[in-house]
Amino acid sequence: MRYLLPLFLLACQGDTSLTKVPKELTVSPSLVDFGTIAVGDTTTEELTLTHVAGTEIRVVDLSILDIAGSWFSADDSNLPTIAIGESGAITVSYSPQEEGYHQARLTLVTDEERDPEHVIDLRGAAAFPSLDIYPPMVDFGPVDPGDIGRGSFTIRNSGAAAIQLNSLFFTSSLFSSAQGEAKVLSGMELEVPLLYTPQDGDPIVGIVSIDLGGAGLREVELRANDCENGEPSLYDLDGDGTTACGGDCNDNEAAAAPGIPESCDSIDNNCNGNIDEGTDCADDDGDGYTELQGDCNDSAAAVNPGATEDISNGVDDDCDGVTDRGSLDRDGDGYDTGDCDDSNATIYPTAPELADGLDNDCDGLADEGTVNYDDDGDGYTEAAGDCDDADPSAWPGATERADGVDDDCNGITDDRTEVYDDDGDGFTEQGGDCDDADANISPADLEVAGDGRDNDCDGTAL
Repeated sequence: MRYLLPLFLLACQGDTSLTKVPKELTVSPSLVDFGTIAVGDTTTEELTLTHVAGTEIRVVDLSILDIAGSWFSADDSNLPTIAIGESGAITVSYSPQEEGYHQARLTLVTDEERDPEHVIDLRGAAAFPSLDIYPPMVDFGPVDPGDIGRGSFTIRNSGAAAIQLNSLFFTSSLFSSAQGEAKVLSGMELEVPLLYTPQDGDPIVGIVSIDLGGAGLREVELRANDCENGEPSLYDLDGDGTTACGGDCNDNEAAAAPGIPESCDSIDNNCNGNIDEGTDCADDDGDGYTELQGDCNDSAAAVNPGATEDISNGVDDDCDGVTDRGSLDRDGDGYDTGDCDDSNATIYPTAPELADGLDNDCDGLADEGTVNYDDDGDGYTEAAGDCDDADPSAWPGATERADGVDDDCNGITDDRTEVYDDDGDGFTEQGGDCDDADANISPADLEVAGDGRDNDCDGTAL
């Protein structure tokens, strides 16, 4: 028996399971700063309540003491109980209705044995919103059924308060946006995407209303397939300055629009319903020939390359360049009208020009295109040594240049220039020859000591 009592006392001293652990809860953050928002807007933050020790903890009371303004609130209708090892949350709201800086103090009371009160400071600022929405009208342009038109508008916040985009409302279900709620901070912009899904090609005008909370309700006009009243540049598909509703008969062709001169391109350029009229490739007189096919008068159906020449009417009926051919041809060369020397059978329109000092083809020039004529106007003919009478920079005595041309007509191209090996040592000046008049001096030669010359062109003479 004397042994049992000490053992009982020892067991009691070592049993700590009967000690009660006090309840403990942390609340964070201890300061809630809502920042600057627009007057009339509402923003929320969450307080996190975390169980630290003890049994479950119950929040029994919540109160807010207004210090500057009375715009802070919290939901006290369902105060949480925090189970062991769990967390809970309380939502705090800031809904300022006047401009300025606002403060409050929120107190939570729990059933903790120690420090049951938790104090959280609240602060925020409110300002009247200042913003721009642009453009005021979004035109999707022409959109075919089955396609999707895309556009956007931008909200620019130029004020001190953040702007809350809550929702968008469209007057037509054909317009839509994937944009959800968003906050536009001070100095920032938000581009809002828009879609248009047409069911037909009819013009449509709509409105998107933008709910910006405290910043109010704003509107942007929406248009599509409205050529008459829309943005002209969107409906001028070919960029020629005229839209289809403005008279463009082919808005996929920039060369077609009212006022554009008709040209020979198989297009109705001036949109008058005719193609190529008045040009060389149109048969304006309906005789089966165009000017390109040799019709010398496309306003007279009796005149064309297939007509019979009437030698008595003073007209070149068959368009051979001679009027009334056969009526008077003294030299028998087949030409009377237009023959500049009807006493010489080698002289007539279309005759080949000869180097004979005569105007053989009756074009007013003698010997052009022959060796006796200075075709390039450099003062030299081919007969006088011009080696290229089509190049006015090439003639005997011209300065030779490094241009791949025999400028001075000496039979050598680029001689005496930096790209020609004048001394025949295999190197040009451009290739490093420092003396292209001496075949013993080049980058490949060996330096000769004592001769005072830079034999290998390395810039140094021994």
